[in-house]
This record gives sequence, C-alpha cells and structure tokens, in this order.
Amino acid sequence: TGDIEADFLHVVLFKVRPDTDATLLRTLWDELHKLRAVQGVRSLEIGPAALAVYPDYSDRTAGFTHCLVMRLKDAESLERYAKCPEHLEFVSHLKPVLEKDGVVSIDFYPVHPHAGSGRVLLALSALALGVTAGLFLHKFLPKL
Repeated sequence: TGDIEADFLHVVLFKVRPDTDATLLRTLWDELHKLRAVQGVRSLEIGPAALAVYPDYSDRTAGFTHCLVMRLKDAESLERYAKCPEHLEFVSHLKPVLEKDGVVSIDFYPVHPHAGSGRVLLALSALALGVTAGLFLHKFLPKL
C-alpha cells in the first residue's frame, strides 16, 4: 500500500461556563466548523463531554465540558490555522464563555498512526498533563 503521510493532531479541552446560553454556544461551534476550510485541516470534531456513557460510569472530566480534536496535515498547518484571522476571531468570541483556566491543549504526531496507537498516546498525554482522560477514552478507545 505504500507509506501514508502521518497526520498531526491538535486536541483542546474546554471548560465552558455553566451559564452560557445554548444558542450562543451552538453558534460558536458552527463558527469553529467553518475553519475546516483552512488549508491543511483534514478534520475537525467538537463535542460535549460524555458524562453518563454506561451505568456506573465514572466522570473523570476534571470539569472540562467540551473537547476539540483536529487532524491536520502537519505542524505547519497548525501554525497556519492558529494565525488565520478567522481562528483569531473565533477565539475572541469563545474566551468570554470559558471558565478561568478553561483551556488545555496538546499537539502531537501519532507514534503509529496506521495502527491507532496515537489514540493511546492521546489518553496518556492528557494524563501526563494532569488532565483526566475520561472523555477521550469513550470517544477514542471504545473497543480495545
């Protein structure tokens, strides 16, 4: 099959203030999805933390309410995304609805992107940052 170009992953956890209007939040996420058009962005997913995944599920979100997972072509694509005017405008609209210290992000190249090992690295990296990886485990490691 030949070599497949490795992706670069950008993961962001958010703590959205509980008094945030649901319509405003939906508008913000819609704005964010428009950033899929930035050159080098391969995929972009945002969603709320899953809190009741199954009976006796242990909430390990550490107060983070939402997760963004972005797959990019490379680190240069992340730089392009971070500096584009649309992203900067999005950030300016998002900041007022976040808790203080309400953002944690991590960026990495998956170790074995074709075997799915990047998923394990993602969870372990979040733990190394002192952030609970519970919301990652449901989304990225549903069946080992």
